[in-house]
Amino acid sequence: MGTTLVMSLLFEDKLYLASVGDSRIYRFSQKIGCEQITDDHSLVAEQLRMGVITEDEARVHPHRNIITRALGVFPEVPVDTFCCTPHKDDFFLLCTDGLTNMVEDEELANVILDQEKTLEEKSSLLVELANQGGGVDNITNIILEVHDD
Repeated sequence: MGTTLVMSLLFEDKLYLASVGDSRIYRFSQKIGCEQITDDHSLVAEQLRMGVITEDEARVHPHRNIITRALGVFPEVPVDTFCCTPHKDDFFLLCTDGLTNMVEDEELANVILDQEKTLEEKSSLLVELANQGGGVDNITNIILEVHDD
């Protein structure tokens, strides 16, 4: 058994991010919309990156939950790391595949960029949408909002 991980650390004016497995980190803004920062470490994601399958095929592939990296399986695991400069009004979403397998990126962006909802309301709505989409896996999310440059 292993587990996936995404994490963030804000230090001075930089946001440091790390990823193992198929949990994801996204960046959202009114200017760019939705940007997936992390790459999934899964069999299907690797096939997608190599052009063996299409995005539509990947979404319903019977082996889409087979991950190629996880914490706890081996004594050491490669960790993808990223660094970015967050800007005012950016949002970052850290989430499990239980959310992203059930909710399309466009719908994630619609919820995250909704200026009428609080962060708590957005987070709850994302879980609700994932459950409506099937809710076949654990659904976890954390939303970070940037207030100052």
